[in-house]
Amino acid sequence: MSRNACLVPLLAVVMLTAACKPSAPPQADAAVAPVQATAAAPSSATVADVELPEALKTGAGFPEARAALAAAGWLPLQDRTDCMGKLGGRSALCYSTPELASCDDAGCTLEFANAEAMQRLSLMVGAPADSDPDEPPAFGAVKSWASSAIGETDPGACPAADFDGFLKIFAADVLVRARFTAPLVRVAQTIDRGDAGDQSQQTYVEAGNYTGFALSHRDGAWYPSVDADAPRPAPLDVRISAEEGGAYFVSVPGNVEGVSYRFERHGDCWRLTADPDSAI
Repeated sequence: MSRNACLVPLLAVVMLTAACKPSAPPQADAAVAPVQATAAAPSSATVADVELPEALKTGAGFPEARAALAAAGWLPLQDRTDCMGKLGGRSALCYSTPELASCDDAGCTLEFANAEAMQRLSLMVGAPADSDPDEPPAFGAVKSWASSAIGETDPGACPAADFDGFLKIFAADVLVRARFTAPLVRVAQTIDRGDAGDQSQQTYVEAGNYTGFALSHRDGAWYPSVDADAPRPAPLDVRISAEEGGAYFVSVPGNVEGVSYRFERHGDCWRLTADPDSAI
């Protein structure tokens, strides 16, 4: 860290590379994903025996519904690449609203997830009026919602008996990372809220869309992940801290890019469950 002045800019390049997946070609007039209304009895609507907040009802204001969902453990489910591909010329909205999935003149689809219930919730809300593209969109009232389960698969045998060995294999093998990443990864990120400034936001990212792991291990040391033909980077000061319940927190102290990961015990192994520190 302090003994390597080049670490911060190098990590910035690494994290930007990991975060910026190629997006689908912009589509200016994409259709909103179909949403089946399940709002007939909003005060008692449940998802897999998890009661939804009473504030979630047809005609409710989106800010109130969003706050109630957050209080009940529902976080934005983000797929920015897909959002940008669907919104085309309005793709700036994907940066200010991580839950945004699609929009047209009829309305917008917003995605949330609950890791405890392993459920996805799709909200249809009124489309926002034209406004300053640098400001968060003011969505209309809730129109309807639908839920679906998020599946889990058996990852198979643990690749190592101890966490140190597991982490080194996890870092080296993309297939192992896919098997031992939780279906929903809780990711902290900084969201531009316009006049309100930058704000930290907890979101979920599905395992198949998560690209934030940026560590590699070779020759007895940890390094930032870089392309094979890139200059050899300096080693990283990676810290591994044991937590309660067999979990481990992996971090690079002092770096402003928020490189940190939480692995929790899952069966006889571990899996990546969180990317808990947003960039400064």
